[in-house]
Amino acid sequence: MKLRNKKTGEVVNVIVYSPIGNYNIRIWNDKDYLDPTCNYDEYLGEYKTLADLNKEWEDYTPVEPLIKDEKIRKAVRAWAEALEIECCMYDKGINAFAVGTVMINFPGKLRPETLQNGEIYKIAELCGEEEE
Repeated sequence: MKLRNKKTGEVVNVIVYSPIGNYNIRIWNDKDYLDPTCNYDEYLGEYKTLADLNKEWEDYTPVEPLIKDEKIRKAVRAWAEALEIECCMYDKGINAFAVGTVMINFPGKLRPETLQNGEIYKIAELCGEEEE
């Protein structure tokens, strides 16, 4: 189950567990929990009720990426990682994403109706979440 921390924005796959004899709910990051070296006393949180858990955490559903073509998403993500950027601007006139004078262009291939000329987009919005 994926949850987002309301304060930090952190998104994690969690393991939920209630120890025998202890009616509190504990959650761990699944990567930590499944690690054989995990210290099970270090969990993300412990809650007496679901209402308490819901004060800090909420369900997380990833948003569909604005770029539908998987090859273009991969290219944009690789370009952004190489430049170490998190946002870029869409230029409808040249059908490209730009950061300053550095751009990546997709002549005739991109043209999504959902993108607005001159708008700044987060790479995560354009490409979706990175695969785990």
